[in-house]
Amino acid sequence: SIRIIYNLIFKNLKLNLIFKFERKCTNINIIFMLIIILFLRKITFNLKFLLLNYNSYK
Repeated sequence: SIRIIYNLIFKNLKLNLIFKFERKCTNINIIFMLIIILFLRKITFNLKFLLLNYNSYK
């Protein structure tokens, strides 16, 4: 029974740590994802623009 209690406490601690860590991380991750999405959109837009220009100059 001691082992079960120990496991429960350990699991709880682990979950708490993970939860706290994830809460910190999610904010950073959301910002990071937004930046990446904006960056990718900019790149794709530029690529389309370049391709259109390239085709029109041919």
